[in-house]
Amino acid sequence: MKLGVIGIAGAWSTEKLLDAVEARTGERHLIEMQNVVLDLAKGRVSHNELDLNDFDGLIVKKIAKQYSPDALDRLEMLRYLEGQGVRIFSPPASMYPLIDRLSGTVTLQRGGIPMPKTVVTESVDRAV
Repeated sequence: MKLGVIGIAGAWSTEKLLDAVEARTGERHLIEMQNVVLDLAKGRVSHNELDLNDFDGLIVKKIAKQYSPDALDRLEMLRYLEGQGVRIFSPPASMYPLIDRLSGTVTLQRGGIPMPKTVVTESVDRAV
């Protein structure tokens, strides 16, 4: 079974997960999303020299060091791979609300989870 770990090189939790995967599969594949290329014309997704379409599964530990709009693009690349038959743990659709902070907050609030008082606006004056 060929598994990869999507994470941050040198991060303790990524390294521990890589160790566990290597112990079970004999292989160690760290995928850093900033180095992933989606080639829609060829229908392929690669990381450096690795063809990610050939993997049985990818385990997402961390998709980015910090939130940025790039994180949503990275999820789309994973969603594409998932559509090609590569299993993604956790599925990209389940990660969207976690990356989009407002979506996560609204989902928790709508689910009846106690939340701190929250005001969402682009206006500093209205927020104050």
